[in-house]
Amino acid sequence: MGVRGRARPAPAERSGRAPRTRADHPATGATAAREERSGARSQAAPGEKRSGARSRVAPGERLALFAECVLVGLLTLIAALPLVTLLPALGAGCDHLAAHVDGRSTALSAYPRRLLISLRRGGLAPGVLLVLALAVLALDLVAVRRGLPGALPVAVICGLAGTGLLVVVLRAAAAWRCVGPAWPVLIARAARRALADPSGSLLLVAGLGVLAVTTWQLLPLAIPMTGCLLMAALAVERRNPDIS
Repeated sequence: MGVRGRARPAPAERSGRAPRTRADHPATGATAAREERSGARSQAAPGEKRSGARSRVAPGERLALFAECVLVGLLTLIAALPLVTLLPALGAGCDHLAAHVDGRSTALSAYPRRLLISLRRGGLAPGVLLVLALAVLALDLVAVRRGLPGALPVAVICGLAGTGLLVVVLRAAAAWRCVGPAWPVLIARAARRALADPSGSLLLVAGLGVLAVTTWQLLPLAIPMTGCLLMAALAVERRNPDIS
């Protein structure tokens, strides 16, 4: 009777192992881990959650920015048809894109107004000098193709000089605003920034190359690519605002 009355040990006690809890089960443990991570995320600071939400850009905003680049590219090419208005047209285009990014007025009538302000604030004289400089470089390249002695070094020098000039012009145009420094000040500052920020200058060189290749392949692509190049110049100028 005494032997029969003894209580049987539990299965875990017979095997010598501790009883498995709910968290020890593989599937249940994974579920518990997921719940713990979700709880940690829910306990994050409200400011952190809001900043993360602000860092994400809605697809509609990206599409609106691309549409603005296409519009600015078209308006800039039309405004630059007289050639001497190339620099003011680039400045007005960059200011129009900056207005879109900053939430200012981007109405269709705002671009002609910015162009007129750029012309009145001394944009015509630097534009004439820019066209003359590009024309001289183009004539040198034509002479090189016709068998000028020392053709290769002259071609390399002309190519580098033309590319550097366009990079400085793009940086100056990206910094131009309706209320701000005049064109000579911006060009001098852009030349210093082009040397102080070589990575940004190389990005603009790549943008010029993409514009040249896409326009050569299909001429209508010059419209959106011009706007995208101006947007790239604006982004390059804003990536290192401390460089002067």
